[in-house]
Amino acid sequence: MRTKNRHLNTSKEVIKRLGCCLLLILLCLAFGGCAKKEKAPELIDPVADIEAIRPVTKRIVGRVETLEGSVIPKEYPCFPTTAVAISEVMVGIGDFVKEGEVVAKADTASLTEEYEEVIRQIEQLTRHKAMAGDVSELTLEKLGIERETEQILNDLYELEKKDTEIALQKEEYRYDMAITDSDLKALTERRDKLKKELDSRTYTAPHDGYVTFIKDFCKTNYVETCENIVVISDYEDLYIEATGVASNRYRYADYQSKWTYLDGQKVEITEHPYSPEELSYAEGAGKNPFQSFDPVRGKLSLGSNLILFFLNGDSEEKLAVGNDSINRENGEDFVYVRNASGEPEKRIVELGATDGLYTEVKSGLTEGENVFYTNQYLPPSQYETIEASLEDYYEEDASKSAHIAYPYPNFVIAGASGIFHGGKEARSVEKMEAVGSIITSEGVLASEEARVALSKLERNRLRERFRYEADRTNMMEAAKAIEGVDAPDPTIDVDVEMPTTNNEAIRSLRHLKKRMGIDMNILDRVEQTAKLDYESNRKALLSRYQKLQKNATGDGIEVLSPVDGKIEYVLVKDGDEVMKGSFLMSVMSRGKLGGSTILYVAMPEGGTGSRVHNTPLIGQKVMAKKGDKTWTGTCIGINGNDSRFLVFTRNGKQYATYSAPFVKNTVRYQFYLKMDGEMTEEDTKELEVTFYGKHFENVIVIPTLAVREEYNMYSDTTKYYVWKLENDQIVKEYVNVYKTDVASGLCYVMSGVKEKDKLLK
Repeated sequence: MRTKNRHLNTSKEVIKRLGCCLLLILLCLAFGGCAKKEKAPELIDPVADIEAIRPVTKRIVGRVETLEGSVIPKEYPCFPTTAVAISEVMVGIGDFVKEGEVVAKADTASLTEEYEEVIRQIEQLTRHKAMAGDVSELTLEKLGIERETEQILNDLYELEKKDTEIALQKEEYRYDMAITDSDLKALTERRDKLKKELDSRTYTAPHDGYVTFIKDFCKTNYVETCENIVVISDYEDLYIEATGVASNRYRYADYQSKWTYLDGQKVEITEHPYSPEELSYAEGAGKNPFQSFDPVRGKLSLGSNLILFFLNGDSEEKLAVGNDSINRENGEDFVYVRNASGEPEKRIVELGATDGLYTEVKSGLTEGENVFYTNQYLPPSQYETIEASLEDYYEEDASKSAHIAYPYPNFVIAGASGIFHGGKEARSVEKMEAVGSIITSEGVLASEEARVALSKLERNRLRERFRYEADRTNMMEAAKAIEGVDAPDPTIDVDVEMPTTNNEAIRSLRHLKKRMGIDMNILDRVEQTAKLDYESNRKALLSRYQKLQKNATGDGIEVLSPVDGKIEYVLVKDGDEVMKGSFLMSVMSRGKLGGSTILYVAMPEGGTGSRVHNTPLIGQKVMAKKGDKTWTGTCIGINGNDSRFLVFTRNGKQYATYSAPFVKNTVRYQFYLKMDGEMTEEDTKELEVTFYGKHFENVIVIPTLAVREEYNMYSDTTKYYVWKLENDQIVKEYVNVYKTDVASGLCYVMSGVKEKDKLLK
């Protein structure tokens, strides 16, 4: 990869300046003596064969402000709305995910237990409600039979009592159902709230795209509120972000003209849209996003840089002359035009906007006319002619700190409270390999309490079963005793074994078998519900007891690696006391390579040159070299920036999230590369990765030696200019250049030079 020297020539040509002073005085005297004449005295040319004249041309004039921008993909973050501990991350840097795909989960052990218990209570209460309805219906059926008997006997007193019993049964059922429904409502609301909380702790991709950021889980699995866990980028949806300029510090919102250059063409830009609600929320939270823009036409190139131009006026090219050609006397502005005979001719002009170098001419001149200008510097007597062209301008950076990446984070969490033993840093491990142990007696008392509760449940159930069996046996024996007995006809006498009165016999025997059948149905229905309650309660108690039993032995509990991978960091030391659910260590895995190797590249603080840009942009191409071997790749992930916020509306609510940066020892500015092929650990030793710290595509690029400096000692300012060939004349042209302190051989000219212009080097 070639390296271009773009260092601007800083020599001030002091000797030449002094030599030109006399020339300048002579010119001023000559012009000053003919201020009111149409024809000026003959001028002394700065150089014998070149006159200091410049053609009148069209250009953009006015105070043009600039910002530097980067072309980036639209980002979709996955983040918690409350601080959480992450239990699992399912994706790695560079993975493509579909909308709705689960990318991470938070620790939900306690919430899940509570949610399952609430579900169990709802199921149990629902069973009791159904049972109560069945029992009430059977009871009313039985009371209805007894009421019919009283109607037959025409006993108005007893009939009224039965009506009262029926009304009380209905009211009791209504009251019980009201209480049950109220309890069910409270449980359902709690269930829904827990479900919402559980769902909020399962993080899914909000959009199709590539994973370009994952929080550094090396030393913790804890994530703050609105801190990004994962960021997904859509490579098809690009926009321009102004580097480091927050929306609350953006000064050009009301400027009339805003543009950039794409493929050498001037293209209007507009502010990337944020809603008033989003900006108000961001301002109130002090989390203003970087100002961003969209081109009205043209195609952006992922991973490139752009210069953005702003003018508080019309940006159309207008007729203009250099300020070094303008004179003023008696309230009039004038220039000296070279007439047909080659002599200076005074011309009154009407001027417009200026940028400090050139000024619009509204009247008095036509395009192509040559005007004289004050020239403090002599053009080169010997030179090489070059042609300005559209090329890529880039500034290279490099790192020699590259390693095979393990982009999938996994966590080892303490399964119990106790004393941790073992564990080593930075070693390869296999799935289910012991990476330590926890000596604990946690749960001994709790386990015994759970055992006692389970035993009590069993005893209570046994007693309930005995009572049920006894009651059912008695009912069945009574049913056998009345086998063949029908309800007596009220007009027939009963024998001596029957009740003492005919009415009592009727009340006792009428539909006796049917009433006994109803009582048995009620008994069976209650037993059925009791059995289901027992099974549900036993399952919950047994599960709790078994979990507690694991930690109730007093022996060491093995801590196992969840995956094949590499221990990245062990937070605890041998002998440390740990709490159940606490983070112990991280184990990173490589996942499926798919024919490509992912590298993790770090930039030591200070970098490799006088200025370091720290990281390539997402989508930018890179090169790696070791000896005579080379590899190519693409930047697929970069480190976070806690001063950069993603502001957006999701589900009708505004958010401002951030991606926290991370530092490993003294090394920072990490980024991930996906290489075009597989590499080994040996390949990465002393591997040099080169990338573009800045990359502007299809811009005017000229050799640095063609750009000269004009220093004003009184204002302590420096202007830049080039010598241009215009109609075989050497013309001094002021230019705006991309400022850099990176030594290189080419210069990006932002204005003043167009493609195919002939310049002197």
